Parts: sequence; C-alpha cells; structure tokens
Amino acid sequence: MEETIIAQRRQKVEALREQGDHPHANDFRVTHTAAELHDLYSDAERWTLEALDEAAVKVSLAGRVRAVRRFGGMVFLGITDGSDVCRPGDDTPIGRRDFQAALFKKVLRDAHPQSWQRLDLLDIGDIVGVTGQVMRSKRGELSVNVAEMRILTKTLRPLPDKWHGLTDVSARYRQRYVDLMMNDEVRRAFRTRSRVVSQIRRFFEARGYLEVETPMLQSIYGGAAARPFNTHHNQLDMPLFLRIAPELALKRLVVGGFHRVFEINRNFRNEGSDSEHAPEFAMVEAYEAYGDYDTMATLTRDLVQRAAR
Repeated sequence: MEETIIAQRRQKVEALREQGDHPHANDFRVTHTAAELHDLYSDAERWTLEALDEAAVKVSLAGRVRAVRRFGGMVFLGITDGSDVCRPGDDTPIGRRDFQAALFKKVLRDAHPQSWQRLDLLDIGDIVGVTGQVMRSKRGELSVNVAEMRILTKTLRPLPDKWHGLTDVSARYRQRYVDLMMNDEVRRAFRTRSRVVSQIRRFFEARGYLEVETPMLQSIYGGAAARPFNTHHNQLDMPLFLRIAPELALKRLVVGGFHRVFEINRNFRNEGSDSEHAPEFAMVEAYEAYGDYDTMATLTRDLVQRAAR
C-alpha cells in the first residue's frame, strides 16, 4: 500500500517539474508565522470580517498541510508551521498553532489559475506557501484568502494516522522528526529542555562561573568508571578516546587559575542503553576552587530549584 502511494507521489513530483514548479523550492519568503497571525488578528471584536476586509492585510505563510476540505469551488487547507501557542503572560509553549488557508476557484480562476491547478497535485503532508489577504470565515475562523499557493516541498511518504499519531515506541525514537510532526507533547519536551539548559547556563554565569569547552577526543580517559569509545588519529598514529567525562580537563583549568568553571556538553560511554541511559548524553559539570562538599551541595540545590521554575 505505501509503495503504491509513494509511486503516485513521485508521479506528482514529475508533474510539478513539467509545469515549471520546483518540488523542493527554497525561494518563498514568509512574513508571519501562524502564532503571529493569531496574536495580531484573533480579537474577533476588533477584527471583524468587515474590519479585516477594509484593512486588506497581505501576508505570506508557509507550513505543512494537515487537512484538506473540499466544497465544490472552495478548498480549505489546515496548515501547521511549527509555531507554538504560549501561556498568557509567559513564553511557555502550551500547544501548536495552525492556520487555515481558503482557496476560492472563482477568485483564482482569473487571478492565478496555476494555484488552483496545483491542488490536484497536493497531498496531506506537503509543505506549501500561501500569499493572500487576512480574512475571517462566516463561522468566524481566522483565515488567509489565498491569492497564490505554491507547493514548496512534495512529500513522498504518507504521514501516520492523524488521530493516533506515531504509536510504535521504537519508531518514535528512530524517527524523532516524524514524532515531532505528530506529537505536541514531544515538541513541548524539546522546548522545555532548551529552556532548562538556558536557565542552567544563566545560573552559573550569574555566580561568576566561566563556561568552557574541553576536548571530546582524549588520549587518557577518566573522571568516571566507564568503558570508552575507541578511535584512532591517523596523522599522529595514536589511539584516542571519546571522553567519558570532562572532569580531568576542568580541574586543569582550575589549576591554571580559573577558580570557577562549568561545562554543558556531550559525554560518551560504550555501555548498555535503556530509557534512562544512552551511550551519548549531555551533562553539566562544575568546579570551584576553595569549595567543599557543602559548597557544591548548596550549589546543586539552588541549581535544581532555578532550573525547575
């Protein structure tokens, strides 16, 4: 079944090329994200159908098609562009923002007939770019009245089921990009991790710690009891190891005169893996001259409290 779908979509790729459209275009310019569009014009009392029509705001947005609804001479596309809805008064992402693109045959037939013809080559999962005027549908939904639509990236493989998403746990880890398309919880986890790392960095910098980067390739591995990954430096003809911890290099920096140092980086341990242990992982490690166990215990407590805010 999937092979048949892929073959059909390859034919559509060739059809796009024949009509002069690049199936993987990179020359579309976006003016707004879906989140920005809703932030600016979602107030239905201020931006009524008539007010939007009078303002005649032109926008260009791009995103992945998640739904196609056809009603004779009207087609509505549900498009997601990766922008997120944030909690009011905060920048914490709480969901993904989509937008609706409305294509009317009677409008495009004269203004841009090629846009209407491209709908025959469109599939769910394709990335499209739309340019048009901000409008509100009769049901009150904020939309873009499309004056031009381009298929920017033609997808070959079908997306997982819209309602059930990607359920195979192994596939979710191996194809994280697909999981990100389908699962808002995973997207939030990625953004939350980024915020936590930023908080950790600011925490150390505010206390006078210098962020450093120490070598990944080491001639002597240490700082932990673990099996390393081995490699070989051809020019120097010497064995090297992917580091299992940055401890030794960080302590040398303290000896060199930097009394407070920290590093957020990758470590590698050639051992078993499970849901809580990976051969490659990120770790924060810090050292302070003249500090003791109590110093680092207090630092760690404050760090966890700050990162969890």
